[in-house]
Order: sequence, then structure tokens, then C-alpha cells
Amino acid sequence: MTVTDTDQATTDQATTDQATTDQASTDQASTDQATTDAATTDAATSDQATTDQATTDAATSETAIEQPYSGHTAGDADRGRDADRASEIPAAGWRDIAVRVKNEFKKDHVTLTSSGVAFFGFLALVPLIAAGVSIYGLIADPSQVTRLVDRIDGSIPREVSAFLEQQLTTVAGSSAGALGFGVAIGILVSLWSASSAFSHLMEAVNIAYDEDTDDRPFWKKRLLAIGFTLGLLALLAGAAAVLTVASKLADSTGVAVVWQLLGWAAVAALMGLSLAVLYRFGPDRADPQWRWVSWGATFAVVGWIAVSLGFRYYVSNFGSYNETYGSLATIVVLLMWLYLSAMVVTLGAEINSEIEHQTAEDTTVGPEEPIGRRDAVMADTVGEPA
Repeated sequence: MTVTDTDQATTDQATTDQATTDQASTDQASTDQATTDAATTDAATSDQATTDQATTDAATSETAIEQPYSGHTAGDADRGRDADRASEIPAAGWRDIAVRVKNEFKKDHVTLTSSGVAFFGFLALVPLIAAGVSIYGLIADPSQVTRLVDRIDGSIPREVSAFLEQQLTTVAGSSAGALGFGVAIGILVSLWSASSAFSHLMEAVNIAYDEDTDDRPFWKKRLLAIGFTLGLLALLAGAAAVLTVASKLADSTGVAVVWQLLGWAAVAALMGLSLAVLYRFGPDRADPQWRWVSWGATFAVVGWIAVSLGFRYYVSNFGSYNETYGSLATIVVLLMWLYLSAMVVTLGAEINSEIEHQTAEDTTVGPEEPIGRRDAVMADTVGEPA
């Protein structure tokens, strides 16, 4: 073989090797492109799936908000989810309510909030008496206001009635009687100071209805608290008038027990109406219908009467407050009575909220709204079964 032939063979071998290399590179490039295309396709598919899932979740969430509750379990029909009033809730539903009230009593720290209400109620008591005596003195003899204590003496602890009578006598003795600029300013200042108790009671009711924040402006909350304070004074005046009329009728007809019972029943009805007003307008939420606040109000009235009579009996027969606290005994008894009273009122709000929480029907005033859009936590959600 000649040198030329050898060079030719070498050239041909190099050409073959180059072709093989080029083919391999082309194949590798094709493989890489295919891999890249596959990855792009998988990513696009994954993104599309994620988008579809998000769309599905959003649609599901929107449907859950807009559509009325229709019952998620077989037992919901027996729990009063479709109840239009509390009397339509069956026994199983009331069991749910009782369990949730027990749990909420601890969760909402009712004992702690009641302590705060009692403290501010004690601070507001003397301004409240001053405002009441001043207003009463505009239309009658202020000294006659002390008769109110005689009417209610049998239903509250003796130490409390003695304290109230002493304060009423002191304030009535210094009351100017006629309306003047000074008297008007004094009444306004007294009402402003006394309304602090209702401000804190409104906050306790707000907590009971699970309304975490109160976004109402300060002036609106304070005016509402002053309105409740005036309502309490009106309640006391109405109670005194009813009991006075009942006492006169009892003396003239000779059936004292009947008229006294009727008089106290009328006072209890006035108290129930006053508490229903507090439960409806106190919390920062869409107002509930009257039939959804009457049950807690009734409980609070009955509970307050029972607690007051029971505490009076305990203090009179078993309590040793005078021996333990000495001259502070009256203050301690008064604070304890206010504390128990605040706890009963707050518990009434807890009962109302959980009764409302049991049904999926719209419990708020105004046009019917779907669940989730009623501007009230208890109306926008359904309570868990026991």
C-alpha cells in the first residue's frame, strides 16, 4: 500500500469518526430537547391542575358562604338547625346548647368579666343614686325616694338595702329640687359617671356573643350606655310605682298575697323587657330578633331573683362578714351581690347566643340574608353538636 492510499484511508476514518460524533451530538440534542419539552409539559400540566384546584376551592368556599345551611349530618334534622324560634329546637338541640354554654362560661371567663362589671357597678352606684334622686326631685319630694328601698328590702341582702337607704337619705337631703343650671350639670355628670358600669356590661355581653371587637365610635357607645342608665332609673321608678299600687290594693281588698304576687310579677316582666333590650342593642352586631333574646332575659330574671334571695338567706344565717371584715362588711356584701347579679346577666347573654347559634335560619332583623353575610357571629355560624 502506498503512502497516498494510507493518507486516504486515514482521511476516510476521520470523516467517519466526525460523522459519528456529529450524529451523537444531534441525538443528544434531540434527547435534551425532548426532556426539556417533557418537563415544560409536566410543569404546564401541574400549573393547570393547581389553577383548576384553586378555582374549585374558591367556588366551594363561595358556595359555602352564599348557600344556606342544609344539614351536613344525618342527625342535624333532630337538632333544630331549621328552627325559626327557640321553641322549635328539640331535646337534642337543647343538650347541645347546654354543653356549649358550659364551655363558653369558661372560655369567655364569665367570672372575671363579672368581677369587672361588679367593680365598676360599685363605683357607679353613688352617681346613679345622685342622678336618680336629682331627676325625681324635679317632680316630687326627693325625701320620698327612700321608700323604694322599703319596697325591695325583702329581695336583697339587708346590708345592701341599708347601704342604699343611707345613700338615698344623704343625697335626698342635699338635693336642690328645682331645676337650674347647676342641677342640670350635676345630673349630666352623674349620668356620665354611672354609665361606666353599663359600658363594661355591654362589653361583657359583646364577649358572650363572640364579637371580638367593638368598632362603634366612642360617642355612640357612651350614649348607648347613658340610655341604658336612664332605662335602669325608669325601671326602678316603674317597680316602685307598681309595688306601691299593689300594696294599696292589698290593703283595700284584704287579699294581700295575691296583689303582692301580681306586683312582683309585673316588676319581673319589666326586668325581663329591660334585659331583652340590653341583649338586643348592647353587642356590636346586627340586632337579633326579639324572640331570640327573650329566653336569656327570662333566665336572667328568674336567676337574679333566686340568687338574691339565696344570698340574702346565706348572709343572714351563715355568713360571717361582720366578724371577718368588720366595718367593711357592708362593702364586701354589696360587691358580692353585684358580682352575682352581673354573672347571672352575663350568663343570660351566653344562653341567648348559643340558642341563636343552634339554628341555621336568619335570626337577625331586616331582609333575610344567607348564612355568612348576616353581620353577626352567632347568626353566621352553626354551633357544634355535643
